Amino acid sequence: MAFAEVEYLFSHSVLRDAAYELQSVPERAGLHALALEVMEEMFPRAERGTIARAIARHAAEAFRGGTLPPAAPGKDVLALAELRALRAAAEKADANYDVRESSELWQRVADHELIEQHERFDALMRAAEALRHAGRLQEARARVNEARPLAPSDADYMRCLLAHASQLRLTGELKEAEDRARLALRSAETDGQRADATGILAHVLRDGGRGDEAEQLFRESMELHRQAGDELSEAKIAGSLAAFLSERGRNDEAGQLYRRAFQIHQAAGDPRGEAIYCGNLGILMTEAGRYAEAEQFYQAALATHRLLGNRTDEAIVSGNYAILLKARGRARTPSCTTAAPSTYFVSKATGPWRPATLATWPTCWTTPGARCRPWVCTRWRSTSCAV
Repeated sequence: MAFAEVEYLFSHSVLRDAAYELQSVPERAGLHALALEVMEEMFPRAERGTIARAIARHAAEAFRGGTLPPAAPGKDVLALAELRALRAAAEKADANYDVRESSELWQRVADHELIEQHERFDALMRAAEALRHAGRLQEARARVNEARPLAPSDADYMRCLLAHASQLRLTGELKEAEDRARLALRSAETDGQRADATGILAHVLRDGGRGDEAEQLFRESMELHRQAGDELSEAKIAGSLAAFLSERGRNDEAGQLYRRAFQIHQAAGDPRGEAIYCGNLGILMTEAGRYAEAEQFYQAALATHRLLGNRTDEAIVSGNYAILLKARGRARTPSCTTAAPSTYFVSKATGPWRPATLATWPTCWTTPGARCRPWVCTRWRSTSCAV
């Protein structure tokens, strides 16, 4: 593994592997069980997130290692330790906004032999959310479809409806997305559910060109979140409304909403939200001719999206940054080229962006004086509202 020399204090990982292979399978199982016992004794449960993957691996290897020494924990105990550690590692990945790690770990939780049905449902939904943010939309839809029959309550079924509506919107299936969003709105029982469903419906209508209806629904969703005391969700809808207002040329209002949303996400320790609104502020600065400020916003957004593995958002910001560089006469700057956005969207075929990218990007890039409209990113990470 990448950090074997640090973790096991071997001079080289090859030496570690050779020493490991010299042990018989039962001996390895006993050593893994011992490592698991030491780790769980040394680290209080609240502090195990940082080593949770290691704990899960030791538990798994001990569990699958054949005959265990008499002093080792029983296999049921080891299997439970593995499941507990996998869940802790997945939650740590969520806290770090590491969508690649999160999707893999939640899938492993969902596939674990000891998982209960309601826990499997939650793990599948969390895996779907991470996959959506990683731009892997078809895989995300498959996880939601797998989770739907397992929904243990009406509220959980509502969660599936919202996630499905969001995925349909992102793949350009707007009629189906609207039907799902309206069904969710009719089924909503709480202000929070109504706020989430209204927000998703607003996005769908905006994408379908029904701007006046969308603006009204964005404002209704913000008010519902405010009444529910959910400031972070209110800020996310405010950011979406800002993107919509910017498209309509109301940049002063949009800028105020973006900055407010950025401040709330920053205070909440949400780097993904910060990066989204950095990128969107970059668009406003570009359109206002404040290119130096725009470049700073784009660079900050790109650095965070790359760190978190948010490929969809990275592609959008890369394209917008390239438009800025072209406007500044730096079309050949290697830090941001056409390759990142166009290759990503072609490979993922992510719905409505794909034909737009293929048809307009070469013209934007190569035609002198061409007017290139930036793409505004309005997605975020949230367990309560899958927009």
